[in-house]
Amino acid sequence: MRSDSLPNLILIKRPKGRTRDFEISRLNNPNESKKFLGSFFSRNEKVRPKAIVERLIEQNPYTVDRTCVDYRPLFKRALLEELKKFGSRGHWLDCGAGEGLAQLQRAGWPKAVQTRRPLPRMTSISFRVSAGVPQNFGEKYRMLSGRKFETLSLAKIGPANLITDYTGVLTYTTTIDFVLKKYFKLLTRSGRILLHAPFKKTFVRLKNGQLVTLEQWLSRLIGVHCVVQKMRGQFSGESVVFLKRARGPLKIPKLKLKAAKHDFYLYRYFEEV
Repeated sequence: MRSDSLPNLILIKRPKGRTRDFEISRLNNPNESKKFLGSFFSRNEKVRPKAIVERLIEQNPYTVDRTCVDYRPLFKRALLEELKKFGSRGHWLDCGAGEGLAQLQRAGWPKAVQTRRPLPRMTSISFRVSAGVPQNFGEKYRMLSGRKFETLSLAKIGPANLITDYTGVLTYTTTIDFVLKKYFKLLTRSGRILLHAPFKKTFVRLKNGQLVTLEQWLSRLIGVHCVVQKMRGQFSGESVVFLKRARGPLKIPKLKLKAAKHDFYLYRYFEEV
């Protein structure tokens, strides 16, 4: 991979040597690209970025036990508003759901609880779950596990009124463009996508040479209404992104993964092709 095709970034190190974060700096300075290439990505990682990500997925070092309590401060009113809007007639799809606890708890697991809230159909998608976690619960909940989201058919998943991705599929995929297109194929016309990911740890080089974060790239998509909400408190410095279809054709540029690094967080670098 040519150094002049890499983003111009400055690497900041933690005291123990772990990567803390990137800062976009001097975007037109080719020397920064060389620094980025030499100090961050090893030779093997430059050659096979997809293998880096796939190995991480197999190791499964994620937080998998997030519950409804964890979702509420992040998505706040948006999640409850969407669930209330379509009620029992809707379908809530949670992608990269870990053990599926956020939806399972809402469905009443592990104890059957009486609730006056109308429950939508709920589907959790997870690459791997622990033994004992139910694949189905009651009439409203199901888990699709054992396969990557990218390989599941649209018919198997079904149309969704709400899609949540809490540091899930979008965070670890090697095909961001494919995942987003699939999300919008599944989403009903009035539906919404609620996203939380380490947006500042994924970078995209646009066709015009400009370097942007994943968050900025999402806000540029044609045919998509994008709202970025900056977080405070325990999530200070992070963002939540809300997506829904806008008028006109949907245009999501094709991306190619050019580099990846796992150093406490997963860092990815894509280029528009």
